Amino acid sequence: FYSNKLITSPDILPMRLLSNTGITSRPYAVYQVSGVTSNVGGSHSVCNHEEAQCVVSIIEHIRRNDTESTIGVITPYADQKRLINENLSRTRGLSEDVDVNTVDGFQGDEREIIIISFVRSHVSQFLQEFRRLNVAITRPKHCLIILCAPSLESNDIGRLIDDARLRNVLYSEQDLQTILGTGVVPTGMGQNNTTVDLSASAWQGNPTSQFLYAKHLDPIDRTKAFMWYRRAAENNHAEAQYH
Repeated sequence: FYSNKLITSPDILPMRLLSNTGITSRPYAVYQVSGVTSNVGGSHSVCNHEEAQCVVSIIEHIRRNDTESTIGVITPYADQKRLINENLSRTRGLSEDVDVNTVDGFQGDEREIIIISFVRSHVSQFLQEFRRLNVAITRPKHCLIILCAPSLESNDIGRLIDDARLRNVLYSEQDLQTILGTGVVPTGMGQNNTTVDLSASAWQGNPTSQFLYAKHLDPIDRTKAFMWYRRAAENNHAEAQYH
């Protein structure tokens, strides 16, 4: 979103993973959920019951082992915000220390874990707004969890999904249920295990793995490779500064 000119601040490297297992064992991931968009009482806003329930299930999963991390839920639509809050309130104590808000409401704020519910099954005018998408995905300090329909494959959201696929952190709804039920994160969609290991190590701030991951990306996507070379250089990898 910034023409790959942003550099990760050295004071947050190496990155700290919140967990070695479960849904927070990845710094970010996209889960494709097949939900249905609906209007409530003739409202101009929309909601998605399937995504709302997934949000609640994810928070329940996190809170079984982590009661300290701050959690935020971001959605573009007021009706979805209301629905998620209603669902959270049905489980005693689950809504405590969880902030649910629209994209605009979260601008300038941050949480350790952010869950985004895009709601729509198509890229609406609202979801085409680059600045709102940028605000949403830059709110987490440690972990970003995105819920979206499999059909969202165009515009900037499509680029985000392509990036998740490249990093091997694009998962199906069935994968999500497996993670929530067992804590085991399956291999992402469309990549091999070697790529998974390289990507996971790179995210954790190992400069050698960052450099190897950049070399892996180089023939595929020079722009993303350059980002990882820069990250390795920030972590004092001797060879990375020459790329």
